[in-house]
Amino acid sequence: MIQPISETSLYVALAFLPILLTTAIFDLREMRIPNWLSWAGLAIFAATLPVLGLEAWFLRVVVGAAAFAVCFGLFAIGWLGGGDAKILPVTLLFVPLNILSLYMFAFSAAMLLGMVAIWLARQRFSHEDAIWVSMKPGAAFPMGISIAASLPLALAVCFIITV
Repeated sequence: MIQPISETSLYVALAFLPILLTTAIFDLREMRIPNWLSWAGLAIFAATLPVLGLEAWFLRVVVGAAAFAVCFGLFAIGWLGGGDAKILPVTLLFVPLNILSLYMFAFSAAMLLGMVAIWLARQRFSHEDAIWVSMKPGAAFPMGISIAASLPLALAVCFIITV
């Protein structure tokens, strides 16, 4: 059973949403996620230590570090872009630990929905002169949109289930 998240964890997660929105826009527009977004996310997370407490903060760092190791491996074999490999672990720092499994499900759903949405958009808008790189024929999937959608989706589902 999914436990409700604390107000503190909710506010910490909400503080990261502008970074996620910017991530999605950059990935759609340029097919890259700038490093400054990951650094900004880390700075915001560092500032949460006083409100999260040392134990919760440390546990999130462990989850983020494990995710970074996995993402680095996926990047090394060419299965994940560099920006995605950095912003996904940073995003996990903002996921309340009691909904981590729900977050993984939301991430999977966001990946599926993102792929369908991009496929549909490319059916309508794809051409060589597209201003947004993700709409050019043959462009890779901009995973930043799924990464950006996954945290708000997990929070919304958690809210619906626990209310």
